[in-house]
Formats: sequence, C-alpha cells, structure tokens
Amino acid sequence: MGGSAPKNTTQTTEQRLPPWLDAYAQDTLDFSKEVADRPLQQYDGERIAGFTPDQLAAQQGVRGMQGQTGNFLQGLAGGAQGLAGYQPQQVAAGTLPGTDLGAYMNPYLSAVETGALAGLEQQRQTAQNSLADRAISARAFGGSRQALQAGVTDATAAQKAGELSAQLRSGAFTNAQAMAQQDLTRGLQAGMANQSAGLQGAGLNLQALGLAGQLGQNAQQANYTDIAALEGIGGQQQQLDQANLDQNYARFLEQWNYPTQQLQTRLAALGGTPYGGTTVSTMPQAGGMSPAMGALGGAMSGAATGAAVSGPAAPIGALIGGLLGAAGGYASTRR
Repeated sequence: MGGSAPKNTTQTTEQRLPPWLDAYAQDTLDFSKEVADRPLQQYDGERIAGFTPDQLAAQQGVRGMQGQTGNFLQGLAGGAQGLAGYQPQQVAAGTLPGTDLGAYMNPYLSAVETGALAGLEQQRQTAQNSLADRAISARAFGGSRQALQAGVTDATAAQKAGELSAQLRSGAFTNAQAMAQQDLTRGLQAGMANQSAGLQGAGLNLQALGLAGQLGQNAQQANYTDIAALEGIGGQQQQLDQANLDQNYARFLEQWNYPTQQLQTRLAALGGTPYGGTTVSTMPQAGGMSPAMGALGGAMSGAATGAAVSGPAAPIGALIGGLLGAAGGYASTRR
C-alpha cells in the first residue's frame, strides 16, 4: 500500500498546582526553614535527684557505727582471755595427826574422873570397914587374914580406879577423834564446794561474755535495720523527686518538639492531598508517571530517606528529607 510514514509529534505540557495548594506548600517550606533554623536550646534544669535528708541521715548513722561493735567485742575478748587463765581453788584433805585433838577433849573430863575415882574410893573404904567389922565379930581383928583381905580389897579398888580412869580418857579421846574427823570431812566438802562454785562462776562469766557479744551484734543488726528503713524512706522520696525532674524534662522536650510535630502534620496533609493538572504547552510525549504524581512520590521518598536518620535528630531529618523531596518533585512540574 502506498502512503506517507507517520510523523513524529511532540507535546509540551506544564503541570500546575492549584493556587491554594501551591500557597500551602510554599508556606510549609517556609515553616520548615524556620524550624530548621532554630538555635539549639539546651535544658538547664536538674536531671538527677540528689540524696534526701533521710538518706543523708542513714549514711551518717552507718558512719557513726563504724568500729563500735568491733571495739565492744574486743573488750569482751579481753575478758574471756582473763577467764582462760582462771585457776580454781586448791583443796587439800586434812589429817588427824596434824589436828590438835585437845580442843575436842571434854573440858569436864578431870572433874568427871575425880568424881568417879572418889566414888570408887568410897566403895573401897566401905569394903574395908565391912572386913573390919567381920574380923571383930570373929575376934580376928588385926590378924593376918584380915590384913590379906584388906590388901586384896585395896588392890581391887586400885585396879578398878585405873580401869575407870583409862575408860574415861579413852572415851574422851575417841569422842574427840570423831568430832575432829567430822570437822575434817566438812572442811574438805566445803573446800570442794568452793572450788566447784569458783569453776561454775568462771563458766557463768564466760557465758555472760558470750551473751553480751551476741546482744551487741543483735543491737548492731537492729541499728542497721532502723537505718535501712530510714534509707528506704529516703529512697522513696528520691524516686518522687526524680519523677518530678523527669516530668519537667519531658515537658521541655514536648515544647521543643511541638513545632516539629506541627511540620509533620503539614507534610502529611500536603502529601495526601489529591490534585489534577492542566495542559498548557507541548513537549516530546513520553510514557511514564504524571509529573504531579512524581512530585508527590519525590516528597514521600524524601521523607522516607530523612526518616532513616537515627538518633534524636530523626524527626527533623525526616521532615527535612520530605521537604526536599517535595521541593524536587514540585520543581519538576515547573519545567
């Protein structure tokens, strides 16, 4: 078939934003510059809560207790060391040979002995008189028979006197010996009791020292418990103070970031507003995305790029990136 080849045609278009949107975008760019040009404002308030009076008092209480219990226990250790060298009372048993039995003899022994011998003498004389009477009756007074009987009577009386005296003195000695032995036994028992009491007293003193040491440690622990309670109260007060400081700092950040949040709101509204375009001139026609959509896509891409910035500057970086993207897309529609 005959015919002419198609000619290349060009079409030039200009994408214009609506006046109301163009004004809003320009105002947003101006506001972003104002936000970006703000000077750094550092927070001059307190950030960390200091120690409370209760905490300081608790710390001073711990300082004041340093060495007290140690010195107290050291004094008790000295007392225990003294008891370690305790020597119990020495007890020795007494003996009869070393005991004066004269003190135990009956002080009336001589009087008893004299009376007993006098009675025996009276019996002898009565016997002699009886022999004489019988001799007279038999008309043999003064004879050899009477003399023999009188001698026998005297000898018997003398023997009885000796036996009586020996018996009295032996009984007194035996009684004195028994009483001395009783005193020796009681003395030994008393000495052993005193020795046992001394040992028991030393043991009680040692137990008292141990109890005093335990009580001292208990007192120290009780003081630490009171101090810990006081420190706990101070800790609660400190937490409250820290919460107030944190709240003040949060309010400062809220006030500082408020313009940035306003800018984010404007950018979100700008990027989400649909609009059309008007053809004004010709340009080489080519397929692809609408310049207006390219401007919107550039704004969103720029915002995503700015949001990749980490750290405290991330919100500002995202806003600036979004603005730059929007500005680039909008500039492409003006070509």
